[in-house]
Amino acid sequence: MSIAESLQAAIQSSAETGDEEEPETLAYAQELAQGSLENRELIDTILGETVEGWSLGQMAKTDLAVLRVVLYELIFTPVPATPLIESAIRIAHRYGGERSGGFVNGVLARILHRVEAGEIKTSAKEEEWAS
Repeated sequence: MSIAESLQAAIQSSAETGDEEEPETLAYAQELAQGSLENRELIDTILGETVEGWSLGQMAKTDLAVLRVVLYELIFTPVPATPLIESAIRIAHRYGGERSGGFVNGVLARILHRVEAGEIKTSAKEEEWAS
């Protein structure tokens, strides 16, 4: 079952149980998964240009998945960068390897620097990057 199919099944299940908040959360998760897949070429290009000493193929799959999703969210949504990065670090630390949180933090710090320098264009509002 694909990620999209799994999320759709979870949305349908939560709607059937009457959970009013969960379908909205799952729909947003589906948007992030779909958006990161649809924009994977751009996201991977940015990651490849940003990460030093690692190719995408050398990265732990969990770290790469976290980076892809959060990079999609940083570029294509108006969500402030700080809470996104903090969440990404927590997720990487919890589900990745011993050094995953630090690795993800370092990569996202470099990406944020590139955004602030104007090297990476985003659809997010400029003032929200300072948050």
